[in-house]
Amino acid sequence: MSLLYSPFMINALIGIILGGITAMITGALSTLRNVHYLSAEVTHSALGGAAIGALIYSQIEYEPIIFITATTFSIISSIITGYIVRERGVEATGLAIGVVLAISLSTYSIVIGTLKAELIIKVNSYLLSDILLITYSDLMGMTLISFIGLIVLIAFYKELIYVCFDMEGAEALGLKTKIYDYMAFALIGATGAVLARAMGALLIYALAILPAASSIELSNSTSKIFIYTFTISLIAGLAGILISLTLNLPTSGTIAATATTIYILIKMAKKII
Repeated sequence: MSLLYSPFMINALIGIILGGITAMITGALSTLRNVHYLSAEVTHSALGGAAIGALIYSQIEYEPIIFITATTFSIISSIITGYIVRERGVEATGLAIGVVLAISLSTYSIVIGTLKAELIIKVNSYLLSDILLITYSDLMGMTLISFIGLIVLIAFYKELIYVCFDMEGAEALGLKTKIYDYMAFALIGATGAVLARAMGALLIYALAILPAASSIELSNSTSKIFIYTFTISLIAGLAGILISLTLNLPTSGTIAATATTIYILIKMAKKII
């Protein structure tokens, strides 16, 4: 019982809630905008940003700089992808993601070789993270980004949904679609960086894509897709922690497996029903 009240467990539970919020934003928005793999791509971009941040940290020893540069890199990468998609259409999404991934991963590969061992560990936490190891400093940055993203989503919900579903119709209504479209891409990038820190880029597909995919199977209502995505992410996170502690399994991997299981069960239930 004392384990449940330990600092690292409390941090993990807060991280799960923040992960649910960001999964709701990045997963649902990227799915509705028809750029499904963008939410996973920006988390890999965070890896390159984290490497740059670690390099800066080696000079100024300000630890939050790693999360700041990782988030900045993710946002820029997402906006670049958005620009290519707007110029060449949704069918160019694969090209855009490939270009951005090449830039971010080459940055990571070059910079990682110049870092000390302890900084390499910090950077690689964005590659394969453990939510039980989230620090107080990490939570501060994750909380800030999560709630800014949530406030922007609520404030501009209708405009963002219009842009995702009917760009031409939104323009006919007089909306400045370019602004709202880039806002959607920026949100995906920022919240994707939070997921990268919580889960790691290698496991990010589980929370960045599967809860949103599960939600679409359950409802066609956009508002319900957001609510269901958050709920499924939260259930997967809490159940994953409980199972991992009970069976002594890696926590983030168990959360990913739980999210996958939920998606499979929903698909099977729909076929039976």
